[in-house]
Amino acid sequence: MVVPDEGTSRALCRYLGRRVHSTDGRTLGVVADVLADARSGAVQWLVVRVAGMRPRYRTVPVNVSIEVRGRLVVPTSRHMLLAGPPVELGVALTSPDELRLRAHWTTH
Repeated sequence: MVVPDEGTSRALCRYLGRRVHSTDGRTLGVVADVLADARSGAVQWLVVRVAGMRPRYRTVPVNVSIEVRGRLVVPTSRHMLLAGPPVELGVALTSPDELRLRAHWTTH
């Protein structure tokens, strides 16, 4: 079991369970987890349970999220979010996983 450090614990409290909205105001999903860098402990990714009938989990870089009038907003669409590589809850990212995520978010 991985015990979150203080920064990760604060990020969990700040983000966990919050609705994620696109810039046009549509709800994309809910933050289900955060992923932190193993060395520094800095939170890198928000794991979003995408709104819909079946659970699908995708990530958003935490550094693109902003708070607008109390809402967590990310500059993406539902389509682009779902086009990203899927992730599993409770599973650490491997280096190849993170490279795929970074490639997705730097090309879009």
